[in-house]
Amino acid sequence: MINILMYGPPKGHNIKLYLDFFQHNSNTYKLTYVFTGKQRYPLNEFSNITFIDYKKDFFQFLKLIISGFRGFELIWIHNWVKFYIVLINLWFKNKSVKLNFSVWSEPLPRELYKSTIKGFIYRYIFKKSDSVQNLWYGTYNLINRRLKGVNLQVIPWGLSKIYYNHKDECITQEAASFIKELPKDKVKFFWPKSISYASRHDLIIEAAELLKNEGISNFVVYFWLGNAINPQIFKDLVQLIKDKEVEEYIKIVEHEFLPFEDIIQIWKAMDVGLQIASHDALSTSLLEPLFFKKEVIVTNIEPYEILKEKFDFEIDLINQDKNELKKAMSSLITGNKTSGIELEKRQNAVSLNFNFEENIKKQIIAATSQSSKN
Repeated sequence: MINILMYGPPKGHNIKLYLDFFQHNSNTYKLTYVFTGKQRYPLNEFSNITFIDYKKDFFQFLKLIISGFRGFELIWIHNWVKFYIVLINLWFKNKSVKLNFSVWSEPLPRELYKSTIKGFIYRYIFKKSDSVQNLWYGTYNLINRRLKGVNLQVIPWGLSKIYYNHKDECITQEAASFIKELPKDKVKFFWPKSISYASRHDLIIEAAELLKNEGISNFVVYFWLGNAINPQIFKDLVQLIKDKEVEEYIKIVEHEFLPFEDIIQIWKAMDVGLQIASHDALSTSLLEPLFFKKEVIVTNIEPYEILKEKFDFEIDLINQDKNELKKAMSSLITGNKTSGIELEKRQNAVSLNFNFEENIKKQIIAATSQSSKN
């Protein structure tokens, strides 16, 4: 039995992958999950996991600190946990307890390059962590170029086993209603992504205007909102849609937290996956359309370039330019298709290399096999 103390966000499909795994593998792993904030799924789904909200359950958390986190073999910290929580774990943990830091996205590694207090703290954290795991090579390269002496690892996440074993079973009423209302006579572009500076929703809106001005109207783009929404950017996007008069072509979808079964059926109903980012790790929002053999339009940033090269994908990565995006969208709207052989190759690559249940075991082995630095 491996006893793990994990820190992460209170919601989201990404962390739910971990919770599902530990819930169903409680004979091998015992998980205590520390978070703060509002949960979006019922905790009674995870009866084999101990949950601690470090603000509401402060004294319970304090006992862990005073004990030196004794009894745990691994402390596992995910990305945007407050830095003072990370420092508490580094400074108070027993020497035998290993600490693994999991990097989810590029903004945090970019802090390492700044001459700020936050930049200094995270340089310290990464150097003191027993291992720093990356989901893909983009964040690995960012950290490796800035810091030496860090035990960096690349072990991707992947898709839930539900994707590989799914059946066309019952889905929630919300998902069923959304799918039922999708137009049959239009090319449907889909982007399930958080609203942030890294996600170039603005370019998609501007490309839609260009398509409209050229008389191309048989398409619709769905912005399926992720967990993180920058309120100012969201406000600006809503206004930009109005200013460009593309309300008919750009739909922002606000929704409840839906299970993976719903997401699978929604992807099946779409035609094209968009991944128009200025930087990224390697999002499941790209792996999903590749797995479901959908057309994709992807920007030419380092993580995607590495993905294309590593698996020999025939994907024409585009610049972050509204005209290039318009051209790529127009090509798909007017009927140009990727070969079935290429689509099959993409699906096989995802199936073989991005299975979450298999990859998390690799993450645990890599994190627990290191000698503690403290």
